[in-house]
Amino acid sequence: MSVSIADVFLANQKRKLMEIRHRMEWVICQLTDEDANWRPNAQSNSVADLIIHICGNIIKRYITGLNGAFDTRNKDSEFSVEHFHTVPDSLQMLANSFNNVDSILTSLNSEQLLSL
Repeated sequence: MSVSIADVFLANQKRKLMEIRHRMEWVICQLTDEDANWRPNAQSNSVADLIIHICGNIIKRYITGLNGAFDTRNKDSEFSVEHFHTVPDSLQMLANSFNNVDSILTSLNSEQLLSL
């Protein structure tokens, strides 16, 4: 059985996304809830804001793009000053996003990928 370039690509994407996820989780675990939500001024973003934004990007690129799901993202709300997310909340958001992507990549075969 030969391995196609699409299979290599899918395996590489899964490996790379897992590395990114672990690095992000490690960094987030170093923060307190206050650290994660701190912003020097109203025009700046907190780490928690950026996590929400990254999760939105993951959904946009992988879940909407590859899976054909309807895009319900409200990008402006991702940077709302009113948001306060705990570190466990942030870790759960990341886990949900990355787990969804992993499921999608696992379900794709090389023919489906090449047809996108």
